[in-house]
Amino acid sequence: MRIWGKMKGIGLALLLAAPLQAQEFSGLARLDPAKSRIEDSRKGVEVDLALSQPVPWRVFTLDAPRRLVLDFAEADWAGADPAALLSGDRATALRLGRGRPGWSRLVLDLAEPLGIDSAE
Repeated sequence: MRIWGKMKGIGLALLLAAPLQAQEFSGLARLDPAKSRIEDSRKGVEVDLALSQPVPWRVFTLDAPRRLVLDFAEADWAGADPAALLSGDRATALRLGRGRPGWSRLVLDLAEPLGIDSAE
């Protein structure tokens, strides 16, 4: 079985911005929905997430159904409206929640087969 089908690119840019003021890290990276977006690009889907602090993360794709999965070490999704983050037709739905213990998960449903072009 061919998982990838047609390879198309997903541009993934994670904007991990540290706070400007000196303060203790809470352990949770908070998403800034106003500075975050998930939208169609020429090659696929571009994901830009603005987090309050850097955290370990990983990204992978799944098939049947097609999904892009991003795991973050302790991200806080409070205040994020999944529908407001999505723009375009290549990403059909977004779910935010907890993954395994100590990890938070973002799952993006894809309308077509896409591969990961870059992850920064």
